[in-house]
Amino acid sequence: MNKIWKILPLLFLSVLFIGCENKSEGSAASDVTNNGDDASDLVENEMWNKTIDIVWNGTDVTVTGSADGVKVSHSNGYVTINSKAEKVEYIVSGAGTGQLSIYGNYKYKLLLDGLTLACPDGPAINSQCPRTCYAVLQGTNILSDGSSYAESEEDRKAAFFSEGRICFSGSGSLEVIGNCKHAIASDYYIRLCSGTGTLNLTAKASDGLHTNHGVIINDGTLTINAADDGIQCEASGVVITGGIININSKYKCIKTEGNLSISGGTITAVASATSSSDGTPEGIEAKGQITISGGSSVSLSAYSGGNAGGGFPGGNNPGGGHKPGGGPK
Repeated sequence: MNKIWKILPLLFLSVLFIGCENKSEGSAASDVTNNGDDASDLVENEMWNKTIDIVWNGTDVTVTGSADGVKVSHSNGYVTINSKAEKVEYIVSGAGTGQLSIYGNYKYKLLLDGLTLACPDGPAINSQCPRTCYAVLQGTNILSDGSSYAESEEDRKAAFFSEGRICFSGSGSLEVIGNCKHAIASDYYIRLCSGTGTLNLTAKASDGLHTNHGVIINDGTLTINAADDGIQCEASGVVITGGIININSKYKCIKTEGNLSISGGTITAVASATSSSDGTPEGIEAKGQITISGGSSVSLSAYSGGNAGGGFPGGNNPGGGHKPGGGPK
């Protein structure tokens, strides 16, 4: 029987989309993750009137287009964008070795249009811009980092790293291989918006999806294989309203210091490690409220922290933690 509970089974959920409230750029992530929606996260609500194309061919890079206030420099496959302009769209494509680094104080659109980029000594995409990166997926895209990074005073901790929020959309696919630490990380929050295609994340050393201030999943197919946690949020919370999510992690499949709200989607989560105290799987952990609503069948083998608050309709809890409908045990 114990062997059965060493695998976190399927969570099947079917729901109505939760209510929304518009907020401006720079909204507190704790507020945003309370409702799982923010109109400023949607690329279709923005206007882009400047376009710059960047194409890799090995370590050769071709840059087409320009914009006042934007400087694009490149050498040996390493591209650096310094922007003082608004409403800029960068279209990146081709296959090669190097890095894309982005600096500036304005939100921007990053169209990943069939890009394969491997960086031997740092993130493949290194966004040091504190504003929103609208990452739109088109075609097949593959990013990977090096197993160790060159010395830098910058905060860089993933194959795709951003100081600001990352809002994914577009029907294409993105594969990210994190060899050094996380696969994708943001120092703000990450959202998979409605219409997002496929994300396949492999984190060989740490977390698949890592944020400082929240994760929101509205749509898309997200597959994570992680040597540490699948999804980790250091503050605020995790909101899942839809999508297909498959997580294979060593430790927590989903871990958050805030609330965890699941009101839709289909989730398969497997944690291979077990708790040293009672032998149960690592499973799911939230320090705040754990709420699962609207699902016809919810089954968790282990979860801990927070307060279930009666949010487990039709569910069970064979692995310990909270009982459905009750508080901490």
